[in-house]
Amino acid sequence: MLALTGLVLATLAQGIALAMQAPRTEARALNRRDELDAVERTLRSLIERLDPGGVAARAPLFVGEPRTLSFTSTLPIAAAGQITRLVDVTVTSDAAHRLVVSWAPHLPNLIDPEATHGQSVLLDGIERLEFSYWQAAAGSASGVWVSRWTGSGPQG
Repeated sequence: MLALTGLVLATLAQGIALAMQAPRTEARALNRRDELDAVERTLRSLIERLDPGGVAARAPLFVGEPRTLSFTSTLPIAAAGQITRLVDVTVTSDAAHRLVVSWAPHLPNLIDPEATHGQSVLLDGIERLEFSYWQAAAGSASGVWVSRWTGSGPQG
């Protein structure tokens, strides 16, 4: 009888521990989802403001690699302290497994580009980052995914 009571108490203790852990697990999952939503909004905002050309004295940048994406865009109004809001942006992952966005002014003659360079970590703990680019077929709704893109066309 004593053994049966011990077994029941041990089972109850494990059930209570699991019930106590569930809210913490749920909170971590919700925080991670909120973090991913913020990253998506940031990247979407930068991509929506891509420079199609003709805005600055320099041609706009768009280079897509399998693990890096670089393009010319406009920073949000909150970046008013910058020399210009028109910037060359690079999105990549670093050796510390972080999603990083960096930027430098998109100006024709920068004296010291590193002095005005900015960088921000968007997300920690990423396993890998991989970009693909959609190449539409001429005169058709179909197309293929390619791993590299430079300027206005695919690179393989």
